[in-house]
Amino acid sequence: MTLYAFFSFVALLLYLQVAVYVWKAMPSDDVHRSFVFLSLSLVWMSLCYLLFSFFDQSWVVYLLDRLAVIARYMFPILLVWFFMYFTQNHSRWWRRFVLFGMLPLAAGLIMTYLWEASSFKQFYRGEDSLWYFNPAGYAWWFHLSALYFAGSAFTCLWLLYSRSRGKFARPFFSNKEKLQRLIMGVSLMLLMGTAMITELTPLLAWGFFVPEIGHLTTLPLMAGLFFPLILLNPRRFFRDELADQFIRRIRQFVFYLDRSGQIYTSNRFARDVLQYPRHQLVYKNVEDLFFRPPIVQKQLEQARDNMHTRVVVCSLISADGSLIPVQVSIVKVYDTFRNIVGFVLLGVDARQRFELHKEVRKRNRVRAALDELRAGLEKRVERRRGELVEANKKLDEEIARRERIEQQLRKELAVKGEMLREIHHRVKNNVQMIVSLVNMAYGQSRIPDHEHEKFGKIVKRVREISQIHEDLYDSPYIGRIKFGNFIRTVASELKGRLIRREDVYFRVKHGEEEISIDQAIPCGIIVYELLTNALMYAFPEDKNRNLSVFAYSFVNVEFYKEEEEYHLIVWDNGRGLPLKDGMPAETGIGLNLVHALVSDYLKGSISYSNHKGSRVIVRFTDDHSS
Repeated sequence: MTLYAFFSFVALLLYLQVAVYVWKAMPSDDVHRSFVFLSLSLVWMSLCYLLFSFFDQSWVVYLLDRLAVIARYMFPILLVWFFMYFTQNHSRWWRRFVLFGMLPLAAGLIMTYLWEASSFKQFYRGEDSLWYFNPAGYAWWFHLSALYFAGSAFTCLWLLYSRSRGKFARPFFSNKEKLQRLIMGVSLMLLMGTAMITELTPLLAWGFFVPEIGHLTTLPLMAGLFFPLILLNPRRFFRDELADQFIRRIRQFVFYLDRSGQIYTSNRFARDVLQYPRHQLVYKNVEDLFFRPPIVQKQLEQARDNMHTRVVVCSLISADGSLIPVQVSIVKVYDTFRNIVGFVLLGVDARQRFELHKEVRKRNRVRAALDELRAGLEKRVERRRGELVEANKKLDEEIARRERIEQQLRKELAVKGEMLREIHHRVKNNVQMIVSLVNMAYGQSRIPDHEHEKFGKIVKRVREISQIHEDLYDSPYIGRIKFGNFIRTVASELKGRLIRREDVYFRVKHGEEEISIDQAIPCGIIVYELLTNALMYAFPEDKNRNLSVFAYSFVNVEFYKEEEEYHLIVWDNGRGLPLKDGMPAETGIGLNLVHALVSDYLKGSISYSNHKGSRVIVRFTDDHSS
């Protein structure tokens, strides 16, 4: 065997071994499947070139070369496909590039080579029994195949160091990924370097023959692709290891039993919760750990008889005597011949479940109590609503009844008001009739002169009473009168009848105060008497009056209410009123009448002062406010 045949055989074994290992020992995904097909293409190519050494006929060499060329030109497509899956670059553009660019070119090269192999290469058997080749007359198909291989290598580098956006040297994430891509990049560069030596040298050096070593130059590439797959291959756990890790970390009670029901081991959680050391649980009957052993014994007997077992609820007894509720299930353990060799007793901790059940029952009781309370409240609310509806109905009836009564009272009050106004009008007419009769008698009889003035005063006083009844007739309020308007009327009448001088002025100041008829008649007589006295006696014809402060003569009348008390003030800047102990020194019939009316009818008080004229103040309260 020649050295060429030996290396070809070694390459064949390596490629085949790698393909089988990746197929069997690694996950079955797109990356590993594409790597397996890549390795199988090299296996086929290595097998064909290995057989070169065992044949002397040239036609056999050309036949083997035709068979190897299929794997030779499919290798770049499989390599690009592998890098597409490895870099997770599954864009539609790359798939179209492979299917509509590389695959038709590879098919054209293969068909041309199969049609006439000598148009690509010319083989020559050397003295060392090796077959060498040289491009046949610089065939342009040979140049196109060289560009095809070089383009596929650059495409793999592009996929390795960039994403679909075309940014070179993208940042790597983990150290393993960095190492993986570094190894693959170096292997691709080695492949391109060896390909330049083996493929381009015959083109540049005419007459220089080289053996077919394409299957050997891909060894660094396959090594650079294989080892990164191993570095990042996820760890695969064995079934026993997974079971042991699960039992160690599960927070449930796990006991391994032999066929007789004795414990030979348990997990750490069971020992910690039950507070038993390991040696106390070994060879201990599992029934001794339960509060009600017959339930567990029955399940073990059914398991020994290969019968179906069900999940039962019972309680484990800890070392301190406390009970732990669990849900027990028994799993049978078989040997290779399906014989029962033991059991696994799994106890699911039900403490939290029981606490939840207690809490649920408690909440259900509370909810039932709340529902009952709500039902009671709804009944009370409904009863209360009925009572309120009935009360509202009665209230509406009472309001309607009172409105009817109020309307009736308003009608009666309006009738009485009209009747009262009519009474006041008739009283005023009767008083006017009395005044007229007195005037007629006074005009026809012979009355002495000293009695004439008395009759005149009586007539005037009766006329003032008539004026009050006339104001009451015009007032919108029954039995009450705005007394300020009456004062202004009386003052205007007296000024026109008693004042003969033009230098005497009247000033009346009042508000909107109202008084009753019982107070209006005496108040009217009092105002009439006080104004009459002021106009008749305050300003005599000799003009002997107080002008030290005021440049003219005046009479002021004020009527107002202050703190539930009425104030009637009549004052002037005349010669003043002679006083003795705060009262007039001389009183006539008018002042005596004023005093009697204030004390007997108004229940008030009267005061006098002589500061800058005479001042009379009458105070009394409203008979409605008392």
